[in-house]
Amino acid sequence: MSSSGFSLRPDIGEQAATRVAAVLQAGVDAGDFLGAQGYVSLHGVATVDVALGEARVGVPMTTRTLVSWQCNTKPVTAAAVCLLWERGLVGLDDPVTRYLPDFARHGKGAITVRHLLTHTGGFADDPPLATIGVLSTEEVEHLVCDSVLEEGYVPGTAARYSPWYGYATLGLIVGRVDGRPVDRTGRCPQRGRRADPAARLHRVPPIGGVLRAKGLDCCSPASGGIGPMRQLGRFYESLLDSLGGRSRGLLGAATVQAMREQEGPWGLGPLVIAGHFGTWCPRAFGHDGLRSSLVFADPEHGVVMAAFVNSLGRGQSNVELLLEVSRAVYLSVLSPAQLREVGLVVDTP
Repeated sequence: MSSSGFSLRPDIGEQAATRVAAVLQAGVDAGDFLGAQGYVSLHGVATVDVALGEARVGVPMTTRTLVSWQCNTKPVTAAAVCLLWERGLVGLDDPVTRYLPDFARHGKGAITVRHLLTHTGGFADDPPLATIGVLSTEEVEHLVCDSVLEEGYVPGTAARYSPWYGYATLGLIVGRVDGRPVDRTGRCPQRGRRADPAARLHRVPPIGGVLRAKGLDCCSPASGGIGPMRQLGRFYESLLDSLGGRSRGLLGAATVQAMREQEGPWGLGPLVIAGHFGTWCPRAFGHDGLRSSLVFADPEHGVVMAAFVNSLGRGQSNVELLLEVSRAVYLSVLSPAQLREVGLVVDTP
């Protein structure tokens, strides 16, 4: 029996684990990636926690291996911001300049905290090469304050994804308000606690040292989180606990509801595009990371999934495979009537 009072049918976990492992193993066998991790819970009960293949050449992948979360770090940072909002220490519609006065450079004075969370600030370019590695707080502040907007862009008018600038700025705000670096406030997992060697991403540009697990002792609030997939899964479980009014939830129910409300493609941090994580879970919210990870929570069915493969893949192959992992989960979780309703065909576990 879970904390929600839901009694888990014994065969669900076995079916889900078999299906998820089969999808991931097929990718290893095809040479798309060396190894993978998959974590799934249903109504707070862990049903899948698997690792297979290699973390790097000659090193087995385990469920304790640290993996690079990439942009899946952003919802964790968003939760840290929303925790301060919940406590009345940060206003979502406050101008960023309230916390970082120099951010007003190059016409950015109208950008608010909400704009950063929802990717509607309008930054003109992707992160400079200088951000690939470990930066001091002073270096990060110089970069974000010196950033520029897309020509003619009016903040808040449309979504324009910011891979680094927006959430690097949010990390600075958290540090200013809370008095601790964001990796301690938001508790980016495993900082300095490498139980197993970190997995490397393969088929990445030679400039991407951090993508190959170099310099991961620091946590970038935009894309530098590391830890096993199960830790991201437990983070989303806490958000579902919050929505359900359970005491172990990280935030209040109203705060998590605000995070997942539609404000364009993103809510206050998570991706909220209907069907992004599978047409079978249209109300799920979460994120993906550099064609190598997919993580989400589905309040409608009580599902949390976190999957990682250690390669950027070839084209869209990893994206499609990670969606196949999601499909495998729902083939095990949903009843025959529910499967028919969402257009899924039952296969043999």
